[in-house]
Amino acid sequence: MNWESGCSCALFARMDLPLSELPDVDALKAMVLALAREQAAKEVRLKVAVAEIARLEAVEKSANERIAT
Repeated sequence: MNWESGCSCALFARMDLPLSELPDVDALKAMVLALAREQAAKEVRLKVAVAEIARLEAVEKSANERIAT
């Protein structure tokens, strides 16, 4: 369904809310900041995991070389 034929998505369906029922802007800002912090923490954990995988692959390669000789 496109805009001209009457968009049924929730965003536009709730555009008639009274101002008093709209979410608090400061609360929304806090939520966005919290999500950004969570994302940054996840990216750090991912980098740590990738480094650990690389270390373990090097250990495995070294072990395989020792076994082969």
